[in-house]
Amino acid sequence: MIRRPPRSTPKPSSAASDVYKRQELVCISRGRTVEILRSGLTIFTPEGTVEMIPGDRYSLIDSEGGPVNESMYNSCDVAIIAGKADSTSVLSSIAEDIVSDRGFVVSIQNGIGNAGIIASRVGWERVVGGSTTHSAWRDSDGGVHWTGRGSFSIGSMDGSDPSPIESEFVSLLHESGLNPVWSSDINKEIWSKLMVNVAINPICAIAGIRNGGLLEIPELWSQSLEAMREAESVARASGVDLGAMDIEDYLKKVVTATAVSYTHLRAHETLRYLVCRLLL
Repeated sequence: MIRRPPRSTPKPSSAASDVYKRQELVCISRGRTVEILRSGLTIFTPEGTVEMIPGDRYSLIDSEGGPVNESMYNSCDVAIIAGKADSTSVLSSIAEDIVSDRGFVVSIQNGIGNAGIIASRVGWERVVGGSTTHSAWRDSDGGVHWTGRGSFSIGSMDGSDPSPIESEFVSLLHESGLNPVWSSDINKEIWSKLMVNVAINPICAIAGIRNGGLLEIPELWSQSLEAMREAESVARASGVDLGAMDIEDYLKKVVTATAVSYTHLRAHETLRYLVCRLLL
């Protein structure tokens, strides 16, 4: 969640460090992750550097800790939901409580149907769809390894242009280095990500290889490509306009960009920490 900056906040600057300092972050999690976040966050960047984020840099809410403190109600302009699908209902309820009337909720979750669950709590007019190709995974000590720089696609579910506050959010993501793209057809982006997950995740999990291994083993690449083509057939049968997408070329670009990643691990779950880090 991104809270409103205090009144004394300086005017925006293009400097990334200023971007980090301007925002007030609220992290929401549960279980062991809450304990990890209390002591801070360690990020291993794609360039090989290590960044330490102190635990007092953000507010922390345990989603299993009961009702949200009333002081948090209506205090956030943007909520980014990046949890597993089975936590969408709980996270949507929390978002409903703490997002301001002018604010909105962004889902960057894998799969389809999450936007509808969120909309049932906050209304479709306050839901923004999202998809990302940044890759990250969390080690056993809680360290987050950002393994691949990608893009951050968001867009209105009805295909409309961004509102002023949504444009501000896109600018913030840009200044933070997340490579945002406003999509006029975010449903297509979400389905495209789903197709990629179908093609990569199960095969890499079974074979125990990094994403890039698919291009090194012809038999696995063939299976991955066939899985994506089957997912494409489902998408088109569901009414999704994929246009003249070159499936093999699209999959090859994603696999190449995330070659060192173990996508089948809990990578997407740890991406929420990466997003928070880049907005700090």
